[in-house]
Amino acid sequence: MNKKILTRDQVTVLLEGKSVNPKAHIDLYDTGSFYIMDGHVSVKIPCNENSEPLLDVMGGISGAKYFMKTLELQPVANMSMPGQTCMYQAEIVSEIGTNGWLYTDVTIRNPSDQKITFPIDSVAIVGVNEIMKDLADSPESQGRMTLEERGGPITSNMTTMD
Repeated sequence: MNKKILTRDQVTVLLEGKSVNPKAHIDLYDTGSFYIMDGHVSVKIPCNENSEPLLDVMGGISGAKYFMKTLELQPVANMSMPGQTCMYQAEIVSEIGTNGWLYTDVTIRNPSDQKITFPIDSVAIVGVNEIMKDLADSPESQGRMTLEERGGPITSNMTTMD
């Protein structure tokens, strides 16, 4: 039986002065074997002059069998400085089933070939409102995406911070 558990958990990760190596990840949040049924991510990260993020915020299930996908970030214009840092928000909602997507982890990924250092005021906030332990359904549908859909290969070097 699947039972949702109402909770309120939030983590704030101060990124100022930290670096992420090329193709590496910074792990922001991990619920272990509980699925995030309802949550929210806010990040203030480096962006280009067009307010496009230089980093990917990803969610899914980490591990050898599963992977992460890029979250759809919504820009927050009044809290952004294009060409420096921009604020973005995204919702996290797990959907169980053959076409669903499950979240247990949230990361920031550097998709570039250059090391990125976070400027002043860079932050990531992950809030979780509802989780669920699910023993009956398997997240197999996540394994059917192409390499491009899942954002490229995930290396064993999940977290790199200087």
